[in-house]
Amino acid sequence: MENINSFGKTLNVLYIEDDVVIREKLSKLLKHKFNNVILKDNGLDGFITFYEKKPNNEQIDLIISDLNMPVMDGMTMFEKIRELDYNIPFIVISGKSEPETLLDAIISC
Repeated sequence: MENINSFGKTLNVLYIEDDVVIREKLSKLLKHKFNNVILKDNGLDGFITFYEKKPNNEQIDLIISDLNMPVMDGMTMFEKIRELDYNIPFIVISGKSEPETLLDAIISC
């Protein structure tokens, strides 16, 4: 278990969630487990953050994101990030449970 906690402390996480309460609560947990947690509130800001850090060798190791957000939804953001880095791991968080939405998320991520 200690190895997992130590490994987590080496990771930089991009967390995108438009709901302020959810973002604040989950970010507190994430900040205890990961080295650096970058918070954004919509898909466009998440994409821009990833895009700007990539050429500067500021590695983002994991993306955790909601699907339904303003400005740019999570699915569109995933697709755009995949064009830059096909191997970046994603964790999808969503209040929606429709099979089509979940299947689209699995295929896109």
